[in-house]
Amino acid sequence: EAKIVVIPCGVNLGLFRPIDPEVARRELGIPDDRRLLLFVGRLDPVKGLNVLLQAMCELTRRLEFSHAQDLSLAVIGGDRESHLEALMDDAKCLTDIRDELGLEDLVIFVGSRAQELLPYYYSAALACVMPSLYESFGMVALEAMACGTPVIASRVGGLTFTVRDGETGYLVPERDPKALANKLELVLTSECLRRRLGRRAVEVAAGYSWSVVADDVEALYAELGV
Repeated sequence: EAKIVVIPCGVNLGLFRPIDPEVARRELGIPDDRRLLLFVGRLDPVKGLNVLLQAMCELTRRLEFSHAQDLSLAVIGGDRESHLEALMDDAKCLTDIRDELGLEDLVIFVGSRAQELLPYYYSAALACVMPSLYESFGMVALEAMACGTPVIASRVGGLTFTVRDGETGYLVPERDPKALANKLELVLTSECLRRRLGRRAVEVAAGYSWSVVADDVEALYAELGV
């Protein structure tokens, strides 16, 4: 172990940076009164989207109607056709929620989006959610943090290092919709908390800039005499 050094992936801070939420919303055409949660990733079972959909059902049933009708989860990711039907079968509660509360925009499948647009989505969202069953690193979490967006993620793989629990967001057990709903509710109901998590997220993400990563690699080579 003494011969192992870990240097993390980096993030492009020139691209992924905080954007004024109002500006981001206007760019994306999101109404001012819409509260947005965000999922970015493949529509693949390992990404745990079905867990998030179940958590959304749990969350909306807890909230009063006046606090649920303006809530949406935007799902950004490719492979839309290959996994969407299976995911919806796993989260039939969504249909029940829509019938009960009339929340037609509770979950919006956006499809793939260009990298240049992602900072606008991150900045427009109140939180980015990563309910992965496994994640080797978690680049989405780092991108969101660089944009000043709190991240709520599963306590798995690289996410346990990237997301600082209670500092830049929250870590929850994987496959636990209720635990995920608890943290979503906490972040949604406290603007002060969101701002604190977002500010710290930007500070932590700065340590993952490509210039910092390059310096670390160069310093390691120098130490080894390469």
